[in-house]
Amino acid sequence: MTLETAGKILSEDSCLQPDGVDVAEGLKVDYSGKENTPENFIAVLTGDSKTTGGLPVLKSDSNSKVFVYFADHGAPG
Repeated sequence: MTLETAGKILSEDSCLQPDGVDVAEGLKVDYSGKENTPENFIAVLTGDSKTTGGLPVLKSDSNSKVFVYFADHGAPG
């Protein structure tokens, strides 16, 4: 990562170019910083907006197909 690409999510074909396409530009972020908790993660998946303080949650049912990709940086704890 360079200073030109810090904070951007670049498409695979432009990730090595400083002027690459930021595929997340303009997206609304619903959860960031201290809102990213294990409790909110489970609440989002289970549709529990009371726990999230009214932040968006999934409104899925038994017919829904939900894919979750979770990756972490391997930090202890």
